[in-house]
Amino acid sequence: MGEQIARRLLRILSLWYSTPLWSASGTLLLFLLTSSVAGARPDYARKEGRACQYCHVSASPGSFDRATGRRETTARNERGQYYAAHNYSFEGYMERVAAGRPRMPSFRYLWKVDFPDLPRRIAVADVTGDGQPRLVMLHEKPGEKDMAVLTVRRWNGKEFVIEFTADVKAPPASMQVGHFAGKNRPAVIVTGDALWSWNGKTFLRTPAPATLPLFGAARLKTGEDRLLLAETPQRIVAHQVHLTGDRWLSAPMDPPAPAQVLWEDMHATPDFFDRMEMPPLLGSGGIIGLWDIRQDGLLALYHVRLDQDFDVRPDTQKSGQPQFILKAEYYAVALLDARSTLGVPFWTTPRLETRPLDIALQSPREDRKPGLLILTAEPKDSKTRTLHFFGLE
Repeated sequence: MGEQIARRLLRILSLWYSTPLWSASGTLLLFLLTSSVAGARPDYARKEGRACQYCHVSASPGSFDRATGRRETTARNERGQYYAAHNYSFEGYMERVAAGRPRMPSFRYLWKVDFPDLPRRIAVADVTGDGQPRLVMLHEKPGEKDMAVLTVRRWNGKEFVIEFTADVKAPPASMQVGHFAGKNRPAVIVTGDALWSWNGKTFLRTPAPATLPLFGAARLKTGEDRLLLAETPQRIVAHQVHLTGDRWLSAPMDPPAPAQVLWEDMHATPDFFDRMEMPPLLGSGGIIGLWDIRQDGLLALYHVRLDQDFDVRPDTQKSGQPQFILKAEYYAVALLDARSTLGVPFWTTPRLETRPLDIALQSPREDRKPGLLILTAEPKDSKTRTLHFFGLE
């Protein structure tokens, strides 16, 4: 089944990789799509909490294209022209429909929260049945790489308050949360060692028979969720969950087809994705997802990508040849229209200074606003990790 999932994503992207450019060099295409140098006026992007492409024709205005020796255009689109003509303000601006087609979804940076307790995985769901979202986090346990700490937190209007905590006898890189027991039941938590389900007072732990090879989850259009397990890169299976008895995993099923899902996410090491024959462009960040953002059947594909800043200098040993000096590496989360043949993101986050560790698709606050909730790693010489929320506009 791993091959089936890889083929599904490859079919979505098949037209991209059938070009002569990809056939000649997949590495070249990866560079073209993910590499950039410093663009024009990033201070405005930071001020507005938006990606450069919100106001510019190019996703990386001013960046140097190593393959062609040209720089990306800094031309402004309709939004950027309005912004520049109105004293660099969007006040009074109203989005227009272009050529009779609705605009692609866009997101705005709304808030961030720092966590000093080394969260590694996140999820947002109603896990108690009271209709309120909870922020579920799985944390690293210092000095014990094969152990973790599970926390469930509620937003009280000022901060995320811990309502539940427990030790997990499995590594912190694996957790899934969803309505695996049925759409009319509270969501359940699955860690590598156990099922955690709400019994009206607390979360009941039901051990797994062995460490679970958690791979991802999918929400069907029916409202039910499926848990995805990866026994090998060639065998991915879907399960439901039973809340009675010790054998709580259902019999394995085929993973749902893209036409059946509202969202689907997959987590694995780049090596695992590579052995699934997943394109490096998608698998190198360790997170791949599909998302029907407006629930209109139009799927977006999101993944973690690497951005690189280069200085260009004359090569003293090769007369007339440019020399590219790597200055810094940044990360971003990119969203692509799964119908497009261009391979160009319709939206990316602003640059993230550290690697994204996990992604959820709604706010854990009371508004439950849809968007990208991104957990990023700690900066050098720090133990603080950060949640960033980009709300859907």
